[in-house]
Amino acid sequence: MSPRDVDAGAPPVLSLDRLSTADGHEDVCLEVRPGEILGLYGLVGAGRSELVKAVLGLDRCTGGEIRVRGKAARISSPRQALHRYGIGYLTENRKEEGVFLDQPVHRNITVTVWRRLARAPGFVPARKARTIAQGLVDRLGIRVGDSGRTRANSPEATSRR
Repeated sequence: MSPRDVDAGAPPVLSLDRLSTADGHEDVCLEVRPGEILGLYGLVGAGRSELVKAVLGLDRCTGGEIRVRGKAARISSPRQALHRYGIGYLTENRKEEGVFLDQPVHRNITVTVWRRLARAPGFVPARKARTIAQGLVDRLGIRVGDSGRTRANSPEATSRR
């Protein structure tokens, strides 16, 4: 991979302006510009995850504003955050919150694009999902057991995390 180009003068793609949450955050301000990747850090219990969950619509915002590409955004769910605003979240607790343990690896890899893969509401062709997943496995160097047919909670998959 090559380093990302960041234009510090570009308008922010995401901004929090004096955002307050039900979990006690007050007047949080930040801006993310094109090409930037935001990472939050702090001690356990500092509220990183809770802040992000409020931005994703999982927890309540009590004040301030979220703007995406300069426009006010009222985000009510992670689905809306991803599909309408292009905001994704990588949880720090991937083993409990980041995978569907009862589903095959290919479904976990393609979950964010199911809408585009679906032929009819609720039906995602497994062969197409496996093909896309295998391409990502190859391109990103993801290690999975049993040619990707492994369940996410199987010994083969968990030993590779």
